[in-house]
Amino acid sequence: MCKKNISKFLLLFVFFTLSQIESFSQIWRKIELEFDYITALRALDSSPNTIILGLNAFPTDFSRQTISFNNFGQGLIISKDGGKIWSEAKLDGYTVLDIVQSPDNPDLLFSAVTQYNRGGILKSTDGGETWSDNVTCDAQYKIMNIAPMKAVNGEFYASAVEVRDLIFTNDYFNKCIGIKNLNVQSRTLAISKVNPDFIFFASDGLYESGVFYSTDGGKTWNKNEKGLENIRVHSILASSHHLGLLYAGCDSIDIFKRVHGKGIYRSEDTGRTWHPVIAEGTIVWDIAEHPRYPKFIAAACGKMGVLVSANLGAYWEQYRQGLPDDAEVNKILIPNLDTTSAGFTALAAVYGDGLFITDGLNTSIDNHRYSENIGFEINPVPFNNRLNIIIESHYDTFSNLRILNMLGQIVFQSANLYIKNGINFHNIESTGDLSPGAYVIILSSDKFIVHRVILKN
Repeated sequence: MCKKNISKFLLLFVFFTLSQIESFSQIWRKIELEFDYITALRALDSSPNTIILGLNAFPTDFSRQTISFNNFGQGLIISKDGGKIWSEAKLDGYTVLDIVQSPDNPDLLFSAVTQYNRGGILKSTDGGETWSDNVTCDAQYKIMNIAPMKAVNGEFYASAVEVRDLIFTNDYFNKCIGIKNLNVQSRTLAISKVNPDFIFFASDGLYESGVFYSTDGGKTWNKNEKGLENIRVHSILASSHHLGLLYAGCDSIDIFKRVHGKGIYRSEDTGRTWHPVIAEGTIVWDIAEHPRYPKFIAAACGKMGVLVSANLGAYWEQYRQGLPDDAEVNKILIPNLDTTSAGFTALAAVYGDGLFITDGLNTSIDNHRYSENIGFEINPVPFNNRLNIIIESHYDTFSNLRILNMLGQIVFQSANLYIKNGINFHNIESTGDLSPGAYVIILSSDKFIVHRVILKN
């Protein structure tokens, strides 16, 4: 064989080997468990290798408008080493729908449970090793999702079905209060990590649709469902990168009770308007963000498997290699672990087939790529009545330029702004009526999304 052919063969071999390594790093592999129906998937904030699974004894159809809960479940199990070794089942007999750790006491955990057509909260004061047998907030409704309101003082919100209230407690779930002016049944809520006074409470469409939001810690509530008309929201994520950025996993139900997947919707103005992003035709059950690197987002998309974004949800890629045929991915978790050159760790629950893990989830599209392909300069800084914008693009595209205040409200917008391949100059001269302070300017299109924090004198 001549040297030229040998060199070509070696290059092909190396390329094939590297591609196989990259492909293998993104294959889901099953964690062997004796439990198939996972209803909750959480990692502890204080110990990201501690994974907790809530378990159901039999399948439950969560796509139904009115869920028929089982009389009993299989409790929860805990792994303290990232999923290698698991505890014996705890809370056996209960179906566990969510688990949350108290922000001011890492040993204090709360589980939202159901049993025999009742719902409530069970507590652990030793990190999940033992649990009380006293169900607090015991009621006919079923709590689906819990979120801590403050870093201290025992304030939590919870979403629930079979009730028209948002559930609130200010004493660590010793008592629960129903906020009765919303008239909403909900499966999910989110509290912003950027500003915990911003709460997002999603309706599941039984009584109303859309997302309610509060900007004052729950004292008052507003709703603008533009883009989410007649849409049911299963999951909602408030970005820890920017206050105004939200994601929702959606579907809809027609008059014949048939379910139609609607995919992922995205809002960049604190939930006032929503736009479909991807996965039309698919129910999106759960959306998760990397706790330290919020550009990484993953979504549990039923039979589509897992969708992953590395640029704040602007672009997504599908990963289901290694998952069973017709797998229904219903939960997704990104633990608070470091990323590597191979990607980040993620766990996915397949309803009816247990738990899967990957240590190298990544995408071929990341935030840096789009930052490199679009230059975005603003002057003067700080600005007064005029903004000069220089955009260096590698594309011909139409874009949307917006300025948002710190409440996520759009205070200026230039839609369908044409960006040519090369250097572009754009001036904004209508900023004189803006109050002094910090703003975020966002330039987005189907090819890129970039943003900057700007200050006004």
